[in-house]
Amino acid sequence: LEQFGKGFLGVPYVYGGTSAKGFDCSGFVYYVYQEFGIKVPRTSAQFGDFGKEVPIERVKKGDILVFLSPTRNAIGHIGIVTVAKGMESEFI
Repeated sequence: LEQFGKGFLGVPYVYGGTSAKGFDCSGFVYYVYQEFGIKVPRTSAQFGDFGKEVPIERVKKGDILVFLSPTRNAIGHIGIVTVAKGMESEFI
């Protein structure tokens, strides 16, 4: 999962994009997980009721991080954990 996802570093940002020609954050997560037969929501907003929330100290490689927007009470960004280290975790 991680290596496959990292293979798209440098692909341009495209709002609503879901292909190797361009992604937005949720399109990228959707595309990567789909490659492995894992169904996830297509849009960031749909992650609000998807899966189960775990404390940041318990995230694992391959988990999906969900970020709230700094300007409104809504999901603003998502990513896939590549290095699990609590608040110092890394993601793509």
